[in-house]
Amino acid sequence: MKVVCIDFETANRHYCSACSVGIAVVGNGVVTESRHWLIKPHYDYGYFDGMNVSVHGITPEQVKTAPEFDSVYSELLPYFENAVLAAHYAVFDMSVLRKSLEIYGIQCPDLNYICTRNIARKVWKLDSYRLNAVSEHLFYHFQHHDALEDALACSNILRRAMAEKGIPVLDEFIGSLGLCYGNLRKPSSSGRKV
Repeated sequence: MKVVCIDFETANRHYCSACSVGIAVVGNGVVTESRHWLIKPHYDYGYFDGMNVSVHGITPEQVKTAPEFDSVYSELLPYFENAVLAAHYAVFDMSVLRKSLEIYGIQCPDLNYICTRNIARKVWKLDSYRLNAVSEHLFYHFQHHDALEDALACSNILRRAMAEKGIPVLDEFIGSLGLCYGNLRKPSSSGRKV
């Protein structure tokens, strides 16, 4: 089963303010493709909060000529076909995806997703399950809060967890941990509001 690991960065506290997205496509236990896009946030949510800029380093000038989310989504959509999405702390990334689709009037696809943070909690005993902490435990080095690098780190966590458990089939792996898939059309009750 194909898994698309995805990570968003936002310009401000609103889910509708995506300014970057990265994906890492996993098939048969390896990353088969990875891509990154800068996104010009929707004009209603296009301001850049200094806190967010200090985290990811993306500035308004960098996205001034970038495509908006609706254009980027047309490139993302083919990757989503026959795939499960994965994100580390998926409640955030799925909310960004869902709210970005909503603000552009795009129908939300019927996609299942998994959270590698929840997977890490089931597989390893750690003091923290933040993306950088789990990656440090796995001796995986990356540039945190870069959407592409974060998507690749997410894919590393998923692949390492499946290898450690010795279960190469995603459905069986998820079931063995007592977890279940989320669905993009069924929003979580937690997270930030628009």
